[in-house]
Amino acid sequence: MRLAALGMRIAESVADRVDMAGTPAEAAGLAMAFDRVARSVRMTFALRSRLERDRARLRREARADFADAAQVRKKQVRAAIAARLPASPERPYQLVDLDDRLEVEALDAEFLDGPVEACVARIRRLLGLPAEEAAEAPERLPAQAAVIPPGPPTRAAACEAVAFPAPPTRPGPS
Repeated sequence: MRLAALGMRIAESVADRVDMAGTPAEAAGLAMAFDRVARSVRMTFALRSRLERDRARLRREARADFADAAQVRKKQVRAAIAARLPASPERPYQLVDLDDRLEVEALDAEFLDGPVEACVARIRRLLGLPAEEAAEAPERLPAQAAVIPPGPPTRAAACEAVAFPAPPTRPGPS
């Protein structure tokens, strides 16, 4: 912005001097200088506008890439946890709680950090599910294929601080 302001000041100064030029040759030289400075100012504004558009486009693309990667991670985590939930009357409620937790976790850029297994273990803990034994842990889940661009600001501390209470005990079939 400073360059554009300086260019405008020079252009105004040259324009004023054109009116006071003593000879037509001097006026022509000043007019040419004005034209060059004015063109530089226009190019500065055009470049700034282009950079702002490019920056906005890159932010949109990064948000879209983050959202896509978060969807993949949510599916991986859900599949890993759902596969280990025992068949019980509580299972549908646990799946709803899992889906709710995944929606909250997906808002945090750190949701995509680290291996899927670490995310699975953290969400199991947050949902109050027992930790998996090493012998029964599923084989390594497929790694995230895409490079994850920077996403929205992290809210890890806030998400970790908001621990969901254990679901209330629901009466089983009598």
